[in-house]
Amino acid sequence: MVEITWTEFAMEDLRSIHEYISKVSKVYPDRQVDKIIKRVDQLEISQEQVE
Repeated sequence: MVEITWTEFAMEDLRSIHEYISKVSKVYPDRQVDKIIKRVDQLEISQEQVE
């Protein structure tokens, strides 16, 4: 099983993405960060299916 670990650098990137999008929208920053996290979760699930 592949385990993906969120580094502090990656978390800071997510915060920066959220902050950048929040300059123009109140709804989309949370949605975009959630999408990114779900895609990473899918990477873990996909790898489990291959094994």
